[in-house]
Amino acid sequence: MSARFGTRRVFFCVLFLGLAPGLATPDSRAMPPSLAAAHRRAAEEEGYRVSPGDAAGAWTAANPAQGFRAAFSGAGLEIAGTGADGSPWRLGLRLAAWGRSEELAPVLDGTVHAGDRRVEIRRGDLVEWYGNDERGVEQGFTIACPPLIETGADGELRLRLTVVGSFSFEVQAGERDARFWSADGEMDIRYAGLRAWDGAGSELPARLVASAGDLSLLIEDVGAVYPVTVDPWIWTQETKLTAGDGGPNDYFGSDVSLNGDTALIGADSDNTSSGSAYVFVRTGSTWIQQAKLVASDATAYDYFGSGVSVEGDTALIGAPCDDDLGSYSGSAYVFLRSGTTWSQQVKLTASDGGANARFGQSVSLSGDTVLIGAWGDDHAGSYSGAAYVFVRSGTAWTPEAKLTASDAGADRRFGMCVSLEGNTALVGASQWGYAYVFVRSGTVWSEQAKFLGAGGSTEDAVSLSGDTALAGNAWESSTAGAAYVYVRSGSSWSQQARLVPSDVADDDGFGWATSLDGDTALIASKFDDDMGSASGAAYVFVRSGTIWSQQAKITPGDGATEDYFGCSVSLDGQTALIGSYFDDDRGLQSGSAYAFVYTPFAHAAPRNAGTNPASHTAVTLPVLGATYTATVDLAGTTGHSLAWLVGYCTPITLPLGGGQTLLVNIADPNGELLGQAFLPGPLATYNLPVPADPAFAGFPAATQALHIGGVQPWALSNAQDLFLGY
Repeated sequence: MSARFGTRRVFFCVLFLGLAPGLATPDSRAMPPSLAAAHRRAAEEEGYRVSPGDAAGAWTAANPAQGFRAAFSGAGLEIAGTGADGSPWRLGLRLAAWGRSEELAPVLDGTVHAGDRRVEIRRGDLVEWYGNDERGVEQGFTIACPPLIETGADGELRLRLTVVGSFSFEVQAGERDARFWSADGEMDIRYAGLRAWDGAGSELPARLVASAGDLSLLIEDVGAVYPVTVDPWIWTQETKLTAGDGGPNDYFGSDVSLNGDTALIGADSDNTSSGSAYVFVRTGSTWIQQAKLVASDATAYDYFGSGVSVEGDTALIGAPCDDDLGSYSGSAYVFLRSGTTWSQQVKLTASDGGANARFGQSVSLSGDTVLIGAWGDDHAGSYSGAAYVFVRSGTAWTPEAKLTASDAGADRRFGMCVSLEGNTALVGASQWGYAYVFVRSGTVWSEQAKFLGAGGSTEDAVSLSGDTALAGNAWESSTAGAAYVYVRSGSSWSQQARLVPSDVADDDGFGWATSLDGDTALIASKFDDDMGSASGAAYVFVRSGTIWSQQAKITPGDGATEDYFGCSVSLDGQTALIGSYFDDDRGLQSGSAYAFVYTPFAHAAPRNAGTNPASHTAVTLPVLGATYTATVDLAGTTGHSLAWLVGYCTPITLPLGGGQTLLVNIADPNGELLGQAFLPGPLATYNLPVPADPAFAGFPAATQALHIGGVQPWALSNAQDLFLGY
């Protein structure tokens, strides 16, 4: 469960209320898997739709996954259910007041508008809204104008919620989440993921504060660019994966790799540390184990599964302690899938391999090329390190290159972590604190760049996506850690950002593992202690233009002390796979891995456009594959036509004469508009087909109407800021 906020023309996408895994009702413990963003099925949605309640203006909705019912009225939300012992429970949240600091104005009950799985409680410039799905109830606020406080109070924007029911509650570490629990301990409900951003994409500091009977949401909006919007991307736990035959000390999750609907998870200490790797596949939102992979010549203490990489129907698995070429010389294995069957294709070793090379500790696969680290190679002194490139032609694999640092030296451990994409390789030297970029021309590889993390500290993980490189440094700043983003222009690389989490703390080890996909980075803090010492966490950062901002902090629903959640991570599209190799569901240190998905929910929020008589109202939400409907009322104007325009992403202004402008959003650098139309006035309804392609999920857009003609030459409506989603 997750959530977020925004301010001033404030768009608060707030928090999720849901039962905590493992402490919920029987129905909640049997929660069906979350719906992946691109695979929501109508049959699953039906059970979460809102319907009119018994009282006038009231609406209700069931939540089968969480085992409760939600009731919405002009006062707010109430959820109710039955505990495991059969006793009823209820919890309500009601917006009581809002303003700045302690100068708060009371709010009255609002007017309820509902449809599908969405509910809005409208109170003039302040709209409270809810979404209902299998993760719980999402609460959000949209504020069109800052609060009007006659006393001139300043300070943080505050919304104060009254808590109704017999639950105790407290704000969790980090001040982004709150926990509610019943006196008997049977019920545990989470209110989680407060976030806030402004119109320029900059995150606004936001926190929760608890007091007697109240929970307040505070947002710092000083210097915010308006309109302020909230990140509508919600990361939720889709499933927890464990080995079908898992047992103590398997270290399942020692490394993970994700490609589409296939997950490859290493268990390098399985079977007296000979090791294994497991393949899981997803259908819709359900993951099942497809295969267990072991080396054909497995022997104890090979640690097969220490490094894993999967792409399409090919899996690459490292065994760094294999001893074919000497003790701990190492090897790597390629497996192929045909239908649902996996078989070993080849075993790879270094042509000049030797004892303690640890070939296979890290591996990366891209098309018909593999990159394999050997951090113990001694070509330039003990543990100087190397990385090897192999290429496939048909069914044959041949060595193409051995990569070494131009400034190689003893104990630098070059090859401890590797990442490969196309003709670019990124190799970390963990003991030296550098990462190196190599590029291929034909069959020749050459060093292109060298990155310094910070102060010569170690690089613990690297990841490559296009012309962007991500390097983690878990030991920086008293082991609080950091991660660095580098970008390439032509053949030159430069640092774009240094990333640290909002709740950074000593000994968290942020940067232990990283994964990069386009404009999204997944970075682990293996020793984070939100759920107990070294329970672990992972953070999502997103890039807008050249600016990176933290989007979410991910922890498992059942995290515990020394689980080391975040020991390994992999990100592909809307799914994150995160290892937790000391989890003990199947015995001490048996291990697990978690799949999380993010879902961009559709939103529409009005934005004032100055003094004008034209009113522009969203009737439906911009849901992918559906139709966005809005009305424009030109009452008070005269004329015969109006025009509307809509597009994506980059705000621009179009001159209308007389110093006036029409604000629209343009789809891309070429200026292509998503749509435009001319409709009769003065009252009109327009319908915009929203693309069904999941690639549009999360895109911002805007609609605005312009009246043309008549006695008054034009009339500009307010805008509707849209966020395309589900």
